[in-house]
Formats: sequence, C-alpha cells, structure tokens
Amino acid sequence: MAVFSGRYINAVDRKGRVSVPAPFRAVLAGQALVGLAVFPSPSGSPSLDCCGLDWLDQLSERFASANIYQPDIEMAALVTLGETQQLPFDPEGRIVLPDLLVEHAGLQGRAAFVGLGRRFQVWNPDTLDTVRREARARAPGILATLSLPPLPGGGGR
Repeated sequence: MAVFSGRYINAVDRKGRVSVPAPFRAVLAGQALVGLAVFPSPSGSPSLDCCGLDWLDQLSERFASANIYQPDIEMAALVTLGETQQLPFDPEGRIVLPDLLVEHAGLQGRAAFVGLGRRFQVWNPDTLDTVRREARARAPGILATLSLPPLPGGGGR
C-alpha cells in the first residue's frame, strides 16, 4: 500500500487553487473520486486533513460500528464527516479549496503538504515550521513510550 510521505510547498492562487504534489496524486490514483477528501483537522490545529475516499470510507465504517448516538461519537463524526469536502482534481492536478478551508488553515499564497501515512495535512508553511520544531523537540520522549500495535503477520515493531 502506498503512503503519503514527505513535505512539499506549493502556491495557492487568489481563487484557492493549489496543485497537489505529484507523489500524493499518485497515491490517490485509481480511486472512485479523481481528487481527495478534505476537512479541517479535528485536533484543533490550523491545518486541513486530506485523504482518499478509501480512508474516508474506513473512517465512516468505524463511526458506523460504534454507538452512533453516543454524544462523543456524534460530535467526532460532525467535525470530520460533516465538514468533509470532496474536491476533484482539475487537468493540472489542482484542487480548489473553499474559502472556509483556506481561512481555517491560514493559507496566504502558499500551502505546505505533509505526509502522515494514510492521510496528509495542509498547513500554512510558517505555522508548520513552528509545529515541526516543537514536534522534533518532543519526539524522542514520545517515541520512547509509544506503544504501537504489532505489524500484521507477526513482524517486529
């Protein structure tokens, strides 16, 4: 399975058009939507979470298998699925970000794309630099205590 990785910075024009990096478009190739799903990050960060319809479908299934009337589940679905925009690629591999998403991420002429495995995020490049410095400082302590599920097939960690 291909994953989103790396960091790219692209221009955002006055209409909210931005080119999605070619390696990210390659990961999304072959899906039902020739584009991607985008929603404001539910973590509260000024970023956009982006994924293909396959990951969005898996997220939807996880919500559906939970007690959908549990207030926390309903609120989580509201801020993810309820705010998701399905954005098609134009012939040049660009998407048009609605004003609400541009404002949420504070995009002002440039957008930083950062891969997170099965999804990626879009940030204001200056904000991302600040967050990355903090993450880099905290990462050794977090990684030392992080417990990840075992790899499929019994592989090591």
